Amino acid sequence: MNNKNWNLNNIIWVLGEAVAFISIVLFLIQGEWLRAVLAASTMIFVWFPKLAELLFKKKLSLWTYLLCTAYALGPMLGHAYYLYYLIPWYDDVLHLTGGVVFSLLGIEFSRSLCRGKDSEVSIWLMAIFGFCFSVTLSVFWEFAEYFADILFQVDMQSDTIIHSISSFNLSPEPGIRGEILDISEVIINGKPMGVGGYIDIGLIDTMDDLLRETAASAVVAVIFAVSKDRLHVFRRSQQKQ
Repeated sequence: MNNKNWNLNNIIWVLGEAVAFISIVLFLIQGEWLRAVLAASTMIFVWFPKLAELLFKKKLSLWTYLLCTAYALGPMLGHAYYLYYLIPWYDDVLHLTGGVVFSLLGIEFSRSLCRGKDSEVSIWLMAIFGFCFSVTLSVFWEFAEYFADILFQVDMQSDTIIHSISSFNLSPEPGIRGEILDISEVIINGKPMGVGGYIDIGLIDTMDDLLRETAASAVVAVIFAVSKDRLHVFRRSQQKQ
């Protein structure tokens, strides 16, 4: 059974690298240089589960390895193959998966620091560390999306159409909040935008992403603590070495 799981992990890794490599070739043929760079970066991301195994000197469980690989491929598939736009819930699922993956890896990292201690206090500390680890990585991922948008104009922070604005800048008097309600069209330089409202440039998307990943991280941490360390990231047969 252990050898079977290990072989399946290898198969998942090979498939992930193959998807990224084939994408690089296709994008280069099409002259899509930015998408080719994204696919090349994905080849590096697909290595992360294996690096985790080397770091902790244990083999990831099959379902954890699958989640890690899916999350590594997710941004490329979303942007390069337009899954973000073809599947409305794709981004939501991806960020929920990220919260789970980051939290699991954070818990395992804290377990190595606790050196096998299994007291109730240490279990809750591992859960809290896993939660904080996940939220921190989620924030850094949003930083990466922000800088990618600023430097390469790839629109990783998706825009949201809103129909009202509330701001102190909309009022002529200091300290008084102004509002614009029922926005159905916005005209810029004499031309209507044609989107049926006002465009929020990424703030709502960023906050929604952080909320989803935080919620997923909290659920994993609570399950880990309540189950008394029965939520194993790595194969149980190799839990102690």
